[in-house]
This record gives sequence, structure tokens and C-alpha cells, in this order.
Amino acid sequence: MPSAKPADKLSLPKEAPSSAGKLGTFLGVFTPSILTILGVIMYLRFGWVVG
Repeated sequence: MPSAKPADKLSLPKEAPSSAGKLGTFLGVFTPSILTILGVIMYLRFGWVVG
């Protein structure tokens, strides 16, 4: 019976660098929220302005 070895072949892939995917509070939360709010306001107003 083969001896138990560490699961080198079954290990998870290495994670991306910690800086990847981190936008911070302003770019990750504030900006998308403001863009969504402004988009809804524009969508609701264009019908009133154009019609």
C-alpha cells in the first residue's frame, strides 16, 4: 500500500495578488451607487422631458 503523501497535486490554485479586485470605498461603493441613482433619475425624467 503506498504511503500517504501531502496532497500537492490536489492543492487549490494560488490566489491572485491581494491588490487585485480591491477598489476601496470610493470606487467600489460610492461611485456605483451614485451612478445607479443618477441612472434611475435620468430614466424617470426622460419620459417627462421628451413626452
